[in-house]
Amino acid sequence: QSTSLTLTNQSVSDIVLETPIPDVVNPNDQLCVDAATTQNGSEVTVNVGGTTLATGSSEEELLQYFLSLEDLIPGTEYTLTFTDETGAETTATVLINAPPESGVLDLFHSSGGTEVPVDESGELVAGVDLVQMRTSSWVDTDLPIRYVFMQVYRASQISADHDVTPALREGSGNVHNGALVHPGNLLAGAEPYLSEFGVRAVDAIGAFSDITSSVPTVAL
Repeated sequence: QSTSLTLTNQSVSDIVLETPIPDVVNPNDQLCVDAATTQNGSEVTVNVGGTTLATGSSEEELLQYFLSLEDLIPGTEYTLTFTDETGAETTATVLINAPPESGVLDLFHSSGGTEVPVDESGELVAGVDLVQMRTSSWVDTDLPIRYVFMQVYRASQISADHDVTPALREGSGNVHNGALVHPGNLLAGAEPYLSEFGVRAVDAIGAFSDITSSVPTVAL
């Protein structure tokens, strides 16, 4: 999942990439590229796999492109091609880093002094029950993997106009103890609802994957 970069001139090129492209490119990153050309008035286009990512006018001294990589397939090598109408062409070959995959998230809570899986314990009690999150089985070659555990509060559950996703704990450990079940929309008198818990697995380069799990919740 490492990234290689090769720049080649396919013709007598007037297009120069002024900033180095990172050795590692994640699918969740935005790639910033500065390109310069001596052909004033020429239009420089960036293509990948026949799809145009960006176009800019070379009347400016420096063209700055912010390339979104979210639609590119992780683990796949792509060639970014910079061209203009004079025939100048410069290419950059990039391998998109693949995020962690195949992970699972298990939820547990104490019942009678014994930890039991949440899906076997029935509904949780808001503001009373504590949930333990355990994640495992992640696969990635760019180690170590760190984990960000979350409890997701949806806008429909609290008085807010956006989602709130606080990080409960972040680190290399794969267990988080004691996430209190949030009252959510029970504050507004509506019940039952789903409490949502999650984990983000982040590899050593920065690519990440998320898992969430919802739990039926009632008032005490």
